[in-house]
Amino acid sequence: MRKYAMKKTVFYVFYLGLLFLFSCSSQKTTENNPPDFHEEIVPLALENNWNYTIEKVLFSCIDGELHCEHYDVIDTTSALVTSSLEVNYENETFPAFVIEDLNYSSFPFVYRNTAEGLIEYGKLESNGEIDFEVKLKVKFPIQTGETWKEFDEYYGDEFVCVSEDDTLTTAAGTFHCYVFELIDESSPEGNYTRFYYKPGIGLIAEIRHKEIYVNASEPVTVPEEYQDWYVKKLFS
Repeated sequence: MRKYAMKKTVFYVFYLGLLFLFSCSSQKTTENNPPDFHEEIVPLALENNWNYTIEKVLFSCIDGELHCEHYDVIDTTSALVTSSLEVNYENETFPAFVIEDLNYSSFPFVYRNTAEGLIEYGKLESNGEIDFEVKLKVKFPIQTGETWKEFDEYYGDEFVCVSEDDTLTTAAGTFHCYVFELIDESSPEGNYTRFYYKPGIGLIAEIRHKEIYVNASEPVTVPEEYQDWYVKKLFS
């Protein structure tokens, strides 16, 4: 009888343990991170890689009439963290990572996550030297309405955070993203370039949206189905 009671007690402990494990796993969701959560906007580690599809729309304007067509080839591009190195910059030495575009013959670039956000230090030359052109690639942490410039308050492209929780679905899954928009005061209202980032994963998408076509004698409204004229999305 005592042995049976012991077996019964062990069984209940085991059963409760399973319940605990399953309850923890069931709490995993794709919901946005809590306000006090902080994670690197782009995870930098050797062999981390991102694969994207790129879809484009071709525009032409003949005698004031706009012609649009989806480009029939879907391009792909891949980024890979290929190596790490020690960087000496402004009397400071620190580890950083090299990211290469595997689909194009452009130079690799050097990156590091800091308290300010993701810093790009410049391209890595074939001789192993960095051609320094330091820019704040992504300010993070950040709140909706905050802006930053790549180089300083007077120079470089300027961006604004338009959302801290925008849902976007790609072939890689559904993500709750921070959305950053390039500030271009010369662009017509309704035209924009937006970058979608998920902390801990990185760039999810880049979408260039055009509602007004301006390379004509008069501005022309773009049909809705062609307005997202450049779409780069993560697929793995």
